[in-house]
Amino acid sequence: MDQALATGMLKQVEYAIEKGKPDVVISVSRDVCGTYDFYKAKEVIEIGRYSAILELDKVKFNG
Repeated sequence: MDQALATGMLKQVEYAIEKGKPDVVISVSRDVCGTYDFYKAKEVIEIGRYSAILELDKVKFNG
């Protein structure tokens, strides 16, 4: 069930990125947490924050 849900969500994200053409895409590994790992929320937020900083620094220096 978890794998099927993740696959469906990934397809939706790929479609949204393709159609929306965002300036920046912040990527976080799907291995960071599972569907029901709510107890990891703070850790996952920090990983996302770090990923965003790295990606935005690339845009800042390349754009």
